[in-house]
Amino acid sequence: MELPIITPKGNEVWVRVIGKAEFNNGKCTRIYGSFQDIDSRKTIELRLKAISNNLPGVIFKYSLFPDGTDKLNFVSDGSLEVWGLTPVECIASTAKIWERIDSAGDLQLLKQSILNSALNLTPWQCTWRHRTEDGLIRWNAGKGKPTKLADGTVVWDSLIIDITDRKMLEQGLERATNLARIGSWELETNLDNTIICSSMTRELLEVDEQYVLTFQNVFSFYHGSDSSEFEMVLRDLVKFGKKFDLELQIKTGKGNIKWIRVIGEAEYLNGKTHKVFGSIQDIHILKESELQLKSTLKEKSEILERIGDGFFAVDNDWKVKYWNRAAEKLAEVRKDDIIGNNLWDIFSDALDTTFHKQYMQAKETGMAVHFEDYFQPLDKWFEISAHPSSTGLSVYFKDVSDRKLADLEIKKGYERFEKVTQATSDAIWDWDIVENTLYWGKGFTTLFGYNTEKGSPTLESWSSHLHPDDRERVIASLEEMLESKVNNHWREEYRYLKGDGNYSEVIDKGILIRDKHGKPNRMVGAMSDITERKLYEKSLKEINQKLEQHAKKLANSNEELEQFAYMASHDLQEPLRMVTSFLTQLERKYSAKLDDKAHQYIYFAVDGAKRMRKIILDLLEYSRVGKDIQNLERIDLNEVVSGVLFAQQQVITENQIEVKVAELPTIQGFNAPLVQVFHNLISNAIKFRKKDIPAKIEIGYKEFNGHWEFTVQDNGIGIDKSYFPKIFLIFQRLHSREDYSGTGIGLSIVKKIVDNFGGQIWVESIENKGSKFYFTIPKEIIVV
Repeated sequence: MELPIITPKGNEVWVRVIGKAEFNNGKCTRIYGSFQDIDSRKTIELRLKAISNNLPGVIFKYSLFPDGTDKLNFVSDGSLEVWGLTPVECIASTAKIWERIDSAGDLQLLKQSILNSALNLTPWQCTWRHRTEDGLIRWNAGKGKPTKLADGTVVWDSLIIDITDRKMLEQGLERATNLARIGSWELETNLDNTIICSSMTRELLEVDEQYVLTFQNVFSFYHGSDSSEFEMVLRDLVKFGKKFDLELQIKTGKGNIKWIRVIGEAEYLNGKTHKVFGSIQDIHILKESELQLKSTLKEKSEILERIGDGFFAVDNDWKVKYWNRAAEKLAEVRKDDIIGNNLWDIFSDALDTTFHKQYMQAKETGMAVHFEDYFQPLDKWFEISAHPSSTGLSVYFKDVSDRKLADLEIKKGYERFEKVTQATSDAIWDWDIVENTLYWGKGFTTLFGYNTEKGSPTLESWSSHLHPDDRERVIASLEEMLESKVNNHWREEYRYLKGDGNYSEVIDKGILIRDKHGKPNRMVGAMSDITERKLYEKSLKEINQKLEQHAKKLANSNEELEQFAYMASHDLQEPLRMVTSFLTQLERKYSAKLDDKAHQYIYFAVDGAKRMRKIILDLLEYSRVGKDIQNLERIDLNEVVSGVLFAQQQVITENQIEVKVAELPTIQGFNAPLVQVFHNLISNAIKFRKKDIPAKIEIGYKEFNGHWEFTVQDNGIGIDKSYFPKIFLIFQRLHSREDYSGTGIGLSIVKKIVDNFGGQIWVESIENKGSKFYFTIPKEIIVV
């Protein structure tokens, strides 16, 4: 045994004592042994044990024998803290230790690390888990140096420590970085340019573990046309240790566009940058949200700048934070002069006014306020809406001075309305749709015999007085107007029961008033007694029936006259043909025997007969104007004029006449009469051209609300103003037949056609400068 003894001099000395016994006949007859001084060795050994017991973790010697068995020796007291086992229990058997490691699931991991160290005689190092006796998981980290003995046994002098707290912190940090999407990176500037990065960094860059990230290829991840700024800050970090914190877009290894935040710092050694390191964080969602928020705020700001209402915002200290363009205009204060300043410093004259009191109330109660008030310094009425929040007050305001003046005018108008109801013979009414009450003027007493001062009339009391045959129709028309979003005028004729039991024929007109949301809230109108007018209309209808009968007789008479005119013209033409024929034969047979005077007389006689025949034909054509008109049709006047010009093409070409035609409309009308109108007007313009200058004819039009106005203008000989009244009369000629042919009936036909259409025709002309004929055609033709 080894034990300490106290020498006679009082010193403590460690000795090793060995003793044996000698027996004789079963009895100990002698004992003998030895004492060995082991004080120096024991002192060193105790010191080492004290050191090992005070070190964190457990120190031991682990032996792995060739047959696969193992043993622990020299186990320090730390085994109780690390494994929950005493050194004696550990030395006695390793089974409990292995069981606890196996229970945590890391047995194969640990044994494989030991076998690898034994096989290669490389330092052993491993991290694993074991489960304690009370079921908790603890983390251990171990290291040791192997030595191989002659018999093949491998022995490790080892140290194992409990790293549970550190591991928990690492796991917590890893979870936090994963949740925050933060990775790390570092680069030692005195080595190669390979960047060491965490798994999260690789995940963010979307590259695998085999991808080597270097100082050069890191710039390839930059998304944008110019990466110079990023290169510059990274080089400044490496060269000068200048920190940076950037938000930028990258294009990942998989081609995805992503926003990241990169932070870089430097570590110094001997005054030089030794290592640079930092973090990379995924801020894509945050950045997209930020950009979206900026866009929304920009859009909101643009909206606030576009609205017609003034808007401003103040913080809790009444400092103005926002002031839009409308506020500048309405309040007559520039944005630059008020932003950042106290509202009441700028508008000190608003203190002790309704504005100040209402704003204070909104902030104190946290409730929005809405009010109208007059601001004397600006001579304006304002409508205000102030909305409080935790950060201040937002205020919308607009100038309602015009509306206030309008309200005053309405008040005056209402007073005038009262006077009108007393003065007019109509029955004035005012219907409050919301309250379903009616105001009846004095006319209801005058016209219908009702006492308007008794009771309060309603819509039902009015409708109950409608004639039963009219009630459904009238109420339906009123409801239709109320449901309409655009129609605000109502008009109906019906029979209304009077106080004496008789019915009056009335015309009722009303105008609807809507609120700002377009909802009907009021209707005012007047009822007129048209009983006498109805009686007059009845008598007029009877007269019209008689006139229709007369018109029918007149039409028959006109038809007979037309037949007579045709027969007369035929009978008149026959003698003329005979005269012309015999004179022509006389000239042909006795030509040689007749002198010049006789030939001249024969020419005059034949020419007179021909002109007489032309006059008869023109009379017949004039009498037919307006007859045989078919149904109205769509007429393209461009085709009409084109056809007329085609018929005159030879004379136009031979005389080099310039004709300009505007793009004419398509109208409702009758084709043949319109061809006659343009034919006669264009023919006149060609006929009465000047001989010495090229003729020009222009055809145009204008559109008016109810009719079309057409013009035919020329640069011909013109017409003296004194002849204007005569030119549209039948057979009125202004020139001799030797100068210009024709009977003078063309413009008469034009006028009759235009008159039948319900239009007008006139001329503007200056002699020797030209004429411009105007004629109109109604858009809705009523043939006379």
